[in-house]
Amino acid sequence: MGRKEKKKKKKSSYSCDDAEQQTPCSIPMVEKKNSFASLDPRPNCTVVTLPARPSQALLPQKQSPESLDECAHPVVSGTGAVATCFFLIGLLMFLVAFGSHDWLGLEKGLTISLWRRCVRNYDLNVWGCKPWKTVPEFVRAAQGFCVVGMLTYALSVIILIAYVTVQFLQRIRGVLIALCLLIFTAGCMTLMALVVMGIKGNDYLKNLKLDEREVIRYLGRSVDVLGGFYIGWSFIVAVISAFITLASFMFCMIEFVHVSDVND
Repeated sequence: MGRKEKKKKKKSSYSCDDAEQQTPCSIPMVEKKNSFASLDPRPNCTVVTLPARPSQALLPQKQSPESLDECAHPVVSGTGAVATCFFLIGLLMFLVAFGSHDWLGLEKGLTISLWRRCVRNYDLNVWGCKPWKTVPEFVRAAQGFCVVGMLTYALSVIILIAYVTVQFLQRIRGVLIALCLLIFTAGCMTLMALVVMGIKGNDYLKNLKLDEREVIRYLGRSVDVLGGFYIGWSFIVAVISAFITLASFMFCMIEFVHVSDVND
């Protein structure tokens, strides 16, 4: 009986060292929470570590061309925002000066503007304004410059809105350079109107004071035209509008250079 039991024990015992002659004892490992656990606890066995499959969440995902296009160039950069703010302020001030009546005048007696002439009745201390009956040549020239400036302002607003809202236009250099040139034209037209109105208007009012017939005619209407020459607030607002608009043009050109560098 003792020999039979020994034979059974020999048949049931198994050593990994004995099995090395037949097949390699390779035991796969599995990864679980940064620790490895063997599938077989048998000693003296060669452990083969299988690499863990990377998670799909950790793999780098490809971005679509649309998302790349959206990140390639912002809608409005810092310089573009400054140019837009300056342009809108210049436009607002231009509209105020364009429609107001206090451009140039004689103190406490007479004021002239693009569209009207106002006089003060010193008996009643009341101002009255009427449209020009006979428009002087210099006023007509200033009106022409301002009307052209108004048209360029309107075109600039349309292009600016399209440039901000339609994204593919931001990659077209011609759109931005056209906007910059229109802004520059609007500022120049305002300056030309100011030069004509300032120089010729001063001469017009001086000649009015030197004309005795005109002075007597105005005195008959209780209007004093012998006061000193002055520049009205409307003229000053137009000057500020012109320089702010030209400053907007400078920032617009800086934005154009920036967009050109990004596209290149």
